[in-house]
Amino acid sequence: MVKINLKESAWLALPVTVAVYVVSWLFGILGIGTTPLFSAVPSTSVVTGTVGTKVLSFIGGILPFSLNFGTIITVYLSAVVGLIIGSFLIGQFNLPAFKNFLGFNGNSGKIASTLMWGALPVYLILVGFKIPPIMSIVGILVHTVAVSLVAVWLANLVKLKI
Repeated sequence: MVKINLKESAWLALPVTVAVYVVSWLFGILGIGTTPLFSAVPSTSVVTGTVGTKVLSFIGGILPFSLNFGTIITVYLSAVVGLIIGSFLIGQFNLPAFKNFLGFNGNSGKIASTLMWGALPVYLILVGFKIPPIMSIVGILVHTVAVSLVAVWLANLVKLKI
């Protein structure tokens, strides 16, 4: 049985969330557009507020109060959900992961793989079995690689063990 570490996923989601905003800012400066994976337009970002919004809506439907924490919280929840699902799928089914590929170290490859595998079932549930165009897949990979590299760099800056 695969054991999921919720606390580790929650802590790891913090630098991932910040990295999403840093990479989006950098891509904005470079003129590279990013849009969420779960929208109808071409996609380039795995971590998006859409999943977090769905989670908040679900929790808001169960709990007797409204949860409006804003975009940062929804992106954070999206990262947590993606990391938990990705960790489960990689551990349960021994799915392939990025290791020593194009300069990946173990941590950035682990994060990129976990985010990619974690987004796949959510994408299939929300969008269906429609395969995105090849350029969207390339954009997703580029954005996820950039986010994972920045997240590892940020985690190292604050001495967060990942």
